[in-house]
Amino acid sequence: MSLVRKKVISDEQTRLAEQVSGISVQALEIGRLLARLNALAEG
Repeated sequence: MSLVRKKVISDEQTRLAEQVSGISVQALEIGRLLARLNALAEG
């Protein structure tokens, strides 16, 4: 496999990893929002 192709693959993997970490951050924020909504609904 050529070096150029390896570089493209590693760039893709980096991009995927960044997307996954971004999604998990959003999931945490959504979880916090839901917890706040539940607290408001109960209170």
